Amino acid sequence: MRQMRDEDVETALALLVRLRQEDGEIWGEVAADFQREDARAALTGKPPYNFWTRPRGGSKTSDCAAICLAVMLAQAPPGAQLYVFASDQDQARLVLDALSGFVDRTPGLSELIDVHAFRARVRETGVTLHISAADAPGSWGLRPYLVILDELAQWPETQGPRQLFDAVRTSVVKMGARLIIITTAGDPTHFSYEIRTHAEGDPLWRLNEVRGPVPWISQDLLDEQRRALPDATYRRLHLNEWVPADDRLTTLHDLEEATQPWGSRPPKPGVRYSVGLDLGITRDRSVMAVCHVEPTDRDGASSIVVVDLVHRWQGTRDQPVMLDQVRDVVLETVSSYNRAAVTFDPYQAEGLGQQLRQRGVRADAFHFSATSNNRLATTLHVLLRNRRLHIPDDAILLDELSRVGMAETRPGQLRLVHKGGQHDDQAVAIALAATRALEDAERPGPRLRALIAPQRRSRFSGFN
Repeated sequence: MRQMRDEDVETALALLVRLRQEDGEIWGEVAADFQREDARAALTGKPPYNFWTRPRGGSKTSDCAAICLAVMLAQAPPGAQLYVFASDQDQARLVLDALSGFVDRTPGLSELIDVHAFRARVRETGVTLHISAADAPGSWGLRPYLVILDELAQWPETQGPRQLFDAVRTSVVKMGARLIIITTAGDPTHFSYEIRTHAEGDPLWRLNEVRGPVPWISQDLLDEQRRALPDATYRRLHLNEWVPADDRLTTLHDLEEATQPWGSRPPKPGVRYSVGLDLGITRDRSVMAVCHVEPTDRDGASSIVVVDLVHRWQGTRDQPVMLDQVRDVVLETVSSYNRAAVTFDPYQAEGLGQQLRQRGVRADAFHFSATSNNRLATTLHVLLRNRRLHIPDDAILLDELSRVGMAETRPGQLRLVHKGGQHDDQAVAIALAATRALEDAERPGPRLRALIAPQRRSRFSGFN
C-alpha cells in the first residue's frame, strides 16, 4: 500500500478545510468531529480501506467530493486516476454537483481544475476523477489511485453492481490504492452488510459508524419524518441502524426459528401432501415445493405446516428449463408423496398442467388476482410470524426468504415482491403448497368421505 508523506497529508488537509460550502461556510469551521476524523483517515491512507456509515444529512456526498479534490490536488501523482461509483446516475450527478460547487465557490480552484460531464481533471498534472453509476459498463481493468463507493447500501443487488464491486476490490489490491465506502445503513440482508462486518474485524479496514440523528436537523423535522416514514426506514435513514425493511415477508429471527435441521423429509404413509409449482423458463427459476400439515395437539386444534422438499431448476436464455424434465420429476414426486395434489401458476405451465392431469394427477391452476395474491402473501407471512412453518436448512432457500418483500397493491391487499436481480419463486411455490395444504386439512379425507357417503344416501333416501 502507498504510504502518504506527512507533508502531503497536511497539505491535503489544509486544502480541505478551506473549501467553501453551498451555504458560504468554510468546511473546516463547521465540520463535525466525525467528519474531521474520517477525512484524516482517508488522506493518511492508514489503514488503506475505510467503511463509514452516517445518517441522512451526514454530509456524505459533500465530503466525498471534498476528499477527492484534496487528493487530486495535493497527493495524486501525475496521470493518476480516481473513481467515484454512486448507487445510480442521479446520485452520481449529486457527487459531480458537489465537486463542481466546491470548485466554483473556493477561490483559485477554478484555475486548477476543469469539470466536465461526470469527470474532473487537474490541468497541470492530468490527474482525473471519473464519476459514474454502479451499473456503468467497463469496470474491469481499472488502475485506480483512489476509489470511493457512495451509498453502497443502496446499490442494486443485480449482477452489474456486484461485478463492479468485485472489480474494484481486486483493482485496489493490485494498485495499492485506497478504498472508501461511505453510506447510510441499510438492510442487513444487502451485500454491503457482509463487507461492513468484514471491515469491523480486519486490521486493514477502519469502520466508523455515526449514530443519528445528526445534530443540525431540528427535532420538529425529525418528528415529522418519524410520523411520515415506516419505522424501519426512519431507523435506517436518521438513526443509521442496520434493520430489515418493514415490508419484508419475515424477520431474520422468525426465519431462524422456522429453520429445521434437515435438507428434505421423505414421505410418510397416511399423510396428505400438497405440491406447489412455480414455473420459470429462462430468467426465473422453476421451483417445486412439497408441504403437509402436522397437528401439534391431540384434537388437531393447532398445527404447523412442514416444508418437506424444495426442488429447483435454473434455466438460461441459451439453455431454458426443459418442461419434460420438470414433468417427470413432478410425476415421480406426486407418486412418492402419496398421490399429492399439485397447485401451479398457469402463466407458463398450463400445458404442463394438462399433461399432469392426463396422467391422473390432481393438478389445479392457481389464478393470480388481487385477492388470491393477498391470500398467498398473508398465509406465508402469518405462518412465519406465528412460528407455524418448518422449513429445511437450505442456504439458497433461506437467502431468498430473507429478501422477499410484500407490497400493498391496494388497501389491505398484499402480494409477494422481489427486487431486481432477486427471486421469489421458492416463496411462491411454498405459499402455493402451504395454502393448498391448509385448505385440504379443513376438508375430510378420502377415507372419511367414503365412510360417510353411504350414510348420507341412506339418510335422505326416504325423501325420494
